[in-house]
Amino acid sequence: MKDRRASRTRSRVMVVPCVVILNGQGKVLVLRRGFKKRYPGKWELPGGRLRFGENPRNAACRELREETGFNIDPKNMIAVDTYSYTYGNRRSAIQFVIPLYVSKAEGEPVLTPEEHDDWCWMSLDEIKELENRGETLLGVYEMVTGALRRAKEVGFLDDYVQL
Repeated sequence: MKDRRASRTRSRVMVVPCVVILNGQGKVLVLRRGFKKRYPGKWELPGGRLRFGENPRNAACRELREETGFNIDPKNMIAVDTYSYTYGNRRSAIQFVIPLYVSKAEGEPVLTPEEHDDWCWMSLDEIKELENRGETLLGVYEMVTGALRRAKEVGFLDDYVQL
């Protein structure tokens, strides 16, 4: 008789709200993961785990504040879409479900060193180049493209930003 425990997978799902932050020039804030983190050195968007009882919009604001020092009112964030990316294989995988928002901020972020070791304001083309070289987490370019489209639809983004 086959042992059912031996065939179980170690797969799980995590909800990770993220924010595409735009500056006055329409560039996007990206953060580089610290070298003590999972997926070290990869560029990503600000965001993090949803806590029990927390709604995704408030979680995105909290994570943004914790990771960058930017304090954005949840009412000033525009919902973009929900994305899903999976790392791993059939035996051991993690699926990230990402409610995505877009907002604006100015200035320089103040990083939490154990989380991130660098940041940059980048254009969509620069983000695409990073992703093509394998230097981002899965889906960063796709999510930024979606956020820029949504921001343009609602008049949140100046016309000079090219998609």
